Amino acid sequence: MNKVLLILQFWMIAMYCNCSTPSIAGGSSQQGNGIIMGSVVSKKGTPAIATQVRIRPIDFMQEPGKSNAISDSTYDGITDSTGHFSISGIIPGSYVIEVNDRTSSAALIRTTIKEQDSTTDIGIIGLKSYAQITGVINTDTTKPLQSLCVQVRGLERLVKVNKDGSFTISDLPEGNFDLQIIATDSTTIPVKIYSVNAISDNTTSVDIPSGWRYSRPLYLNTTISGANITEDIANFPVLIRLTPDNFNFSQTRYNGADIRFAKSSNTFLPYEIEQWDSVNGSAEIWVKIDTVYGNNSTQFLMMYWGNENAVDSSNSTTVFDTSVGFSGVWHLSKNKDCTYDATAHAFNGKNSGTTTVSGIIGNSIRLTDGNHIKISGLLDSPSNVTLSAWVKSDTSSGWGQDIISIGDAVLLRLDDLSGIGTTGSYYIDSVNYTTISSGKYLAKTGWHYLVFSINNTTHTQTLYIDGSLYTTTQNVISINYTGLGTDTYIGIHGNGKKLFNFNGQIDEVRVYNTSVSPAWIRLCYMNQKVSDDLVGW
Repeated sequence: MNKVLLILQFWMIAMYCNCSTPSIAGGSSQQGNGIIMGSVVSKKGTPAIATQVRIRPIDFMQEPGKSNAISDSTYDGITDSTGHFSISGIIPGSYVIEVNDRTSSAALIRTTIKEQDSTTDIGIIGLKSYAQITGVINTDTTKPLQSLCVQVRGLERLVKVNKDGSFTISDLPEGNFDLQIIATDSTTIPVKIYSVNAISDNTTSVDIPSGWRYSRPLYLNTTISGANITEDIANFPVLIRLTPDNFNFSQTRYNGADIRFAKSSNTFLPYEIEQWDSVNGSAEIWVKIDTVYGNNSTQFLMMYWGNENAVDSSNSTTVFDTSVGFSGVWHLSKNKDCTYDATAHAFNGKNSGTTTVSGIIGNSIRLTDGNHIKISGLLDSPSNVTLSAWVKSDTSSGWGQDIISIGDAVLLRLDDLSGIGTTGSYYIDSVNYTTISSGKYLAKTGWHYLVFSINNTTHTQTLYIDGSLYTTTQNVISINYTGLGTDTYIGIHGNGKKLFNFNGQIDEVRVYNTSVSPAWIRLCYMNQKVSDDLVGW
């Protein structure tokens, strides 16, 4: 069973709903020039004869008290003895085409008619077994549950909620649907449930507690068509980007205080709002997932919003948990004197001249002429350590550009001009460093995700560029934190050398006190890059 959790606020819903099963309509009176045509085949591959074809506007909702939906923008037809159909008189617009044999199988097509004189040939449409959505409304409302109805956007469906709060929509084509819970009282506000995924020959189960007016599932795709991760990853902060294309900011509070995330068991998940800009329609949110499953496209989390009584629960320390290896996390999204560490360690930094500009994840810092962030101390001098950051260099300058340097004992450097390119290195004794070099120069080539990791148990040092392992070395000597710089720096050398100032932008700097796995690093890259390949809408 593909179970989807949805949120519903029913204290607002009242009155009674006269729900009836829609009958087959006979066609539209609209006389236009648009034509939609196609051919339908059964599950056996034979022509589907006398099969119902309904064409509805994409935002259509079946109204209570009406047995059909005939209007100037709705169209009905039926296939002939060869399984073919042709429906004319269609005005320009976006439509949902439902083909249904009214016994066991159906199909769904979405299309757009752009011009009056156009003909749209859908081609061959293959029927599949019905999908089913069932649900139970759990609410403390004093209104009768049987007064409520469930609508399906784009389809002629109107289903009554039973006395026990249950409902079933059993004859659906496979597809992704928006649902709406309504009552006949025109003063009530419908509760919207976005993107319910109905799968052929399966039941999608909907649990609907009270509280939020809006909800939708977000799918995590780790298959080859997504992030391409084969192993399970625990305690992973998933980045959720909200834009006007996937979210209506007017439906939530101005600062996102009522947004929530939950896993399929309806357990709320820790989250941090890094940035929320309702005016320009953008937000970046980190959600801690206890397990991201490898090679999986059905895992989802639910996002809820639209609760005026909700209290802001954003908390960075629960997402970037020090108990699972985070030493310090600096989002660099706000230009303040103090640059905050998102972990409970509170390794906050002192900003020295950096400015805030748009980055790859919300905002980032821009550095020129020695601008930097100073973090007092050496982050507890981890023996196992991973440094990571997103960087975008404006120019090649000096002998290289230091991204983060823990007292010159461990550092990540872009474009070392001595011939070794982007590198990671660490101090081992009074004169020697172990350096792992890529030979790769990245200045003026856009954003890149760089990671340098030291595993003191296996004595392995690794360098990653854009989620891929670039090179590996082995040295049995541990990091020596004594005798060099005493503080940690973002953007300049950790021991006062002026040759390695960073010029450009830096975003999302992290230090782990573990050697994180290649799969973790790849998932970070695939999720955080602009064309996010992990989170599906």
